[in-house]
Amino acid sequence: MDPERVCRRRRKEGRKEGRKEGTNERTNERTNERTKECRYICMHLYLVSSLFLFQLGELIPIPADSPPPPAISSNIQQPLPPPIPASNTYSEKPALHLVALNMPFSGDIRADSQCFQQAQAAGLLSTYRAFLSSHLQDLSTIVRKSDSYSLPIVNLKGEILFYNWESIFSGHGGQFNNQVPIYSFDGRNVMTDPSWPQKVIWHGSNTNGIRLVSNYCEAWRTADIAVTGNASPLSTGKILDQKTYSCANKLIVLCIENSFMTDIRK
Repeated sequence: MDPERVCRRRRKEGRKEGRKEGTNERTNERTNERTKECRYICMHLYLVSSLFLFQLGELIPIPADSPPPPAISSNIQQPLPPPIPASNTYSEKPALHLVALNMPFSGDIRADSQCFQQAQAAGLLSTYRAFLSSHLQDLSTIVRKSDSYSLPIVNLKGEILFYNWESIFSGHGGQFNNQVPIYSFDGRNVMTDPSWPQKVIWHGSNTNGIRLVSNYCEAWRTADIAVTGNASPLSTGKILDQKTYSCANKLIVLCIENSFMTDIRK
C-alpha cells in the first residue's frame, strides 16, 4: 500500500466533510483531528514499508538469458560406467587357467604339491597340477577328458593362451601368442619379471605330450648337472618346444587347472 496515496485520500475526505458541516469551530477541530490521524497513518505505513524493504533487500531482476541454476549436490554416488570388455578375455566364462609357480625350480621338483599349495594361497578353489610329464602320467592326460576339448586355456587374468587343452598336443609344439603374458600365482609376469632369469619352461614331454623318460630329470627327482630334462624357451612362441637343459637349471614351472570349477576370488 502506497502511504502517500492513503494520506491524500484522507485529506480529501476531510475537506469534503468540512464543506458539508460548515466552518464552525467544531468542524475545524474535526478537520485538525483527521489531519493528525492522516499524519499518524502515513508515518506508520512509511515505517512498516521501510522495515519490510530492510528485511527483504532490493529485488534484482533475473535476465532472460540466464543459465539454469546448478543441480543440488547429493551424497548418493552415481553408478560408474561399465568396464570395456577385452575381446580375448574369458574371466567370466568357463575356462582352465595356466599359472606359473612363484619362483623358478631346478629338476628336483615337488611340483604337484607346490601347485596345490600356491593355488590355495591365491584363493583358487580348483585343483592345479604341474604342467609336467611324470613317471605315472603323461602331460597330455592331466586335464579331465570332458574339459579338454570344450574349454579355452587362459592366463590368471582370463586372457586366452590356447583354444583348448588338446590343441597344445597337435604335434606343432604348442604354439601360442607370446604377447599374452603368463602370470605366477602372485600376479607377476614370468616373461618379463627378473625373478625368472631364464625364460624357459620345464615339461619333460614330446610334442604330443608323452613323457620322455630320458629327459625328465629322473621323474623330477634330481638337480644333477649331468642329468637332462626337456624344456621350451618362451621366445619360440611354443610351450612344448624340444630343447634339452641340465636339471641343475632353475626354470619356470607351470600349473594347469585340471578341471573346471567356479572360483570365488575377491
